[in-house]
Amino acid sequence: MEAELANRRLQLIVEHSWVVETLHQLKTGSMYHLAYATTHIDPAVLDDLRSGLLAPGTRAEVALLQGSTLHPVAAVELTQINDYLSYVRFDFRLIHVNDDIPLPPERFRLLCRYVPGS
Repeated sequence: MEAELANRRLQLIVEHSWVVETLHQLKTGSMYHLAYATTHIDPAVLDDLRSGLLAPGTRAEVALLQGSTLHPVAAVELTQINDYLSYVRFDFRLIHVNDDIPLPPERFRLLCRYVPGS
């Protein structure tokens, strides 16, 4: 399987820094998943997935998209791929997490808080 993908690398792109922070907290060896609507998946990836060429054991890269720049976040190994027709869920094991990803300052916003109530 890896031999057939030797000239290509699967890239799982994320747009939110909280995903990067989560991967940093989990560290190497941990399991995580990302899901994408099929409209956001390259047709060649869907073809390989549905033909069985892209399968568990495939190495991939998670990358953070900031503006028009992609920052490599982690090297991963796919452990399971679930195709639900309208979206695909990629389960993976973290092999390596990069420590030098530039995260924007909004990562310090409080997303769980108390608000005045009655």
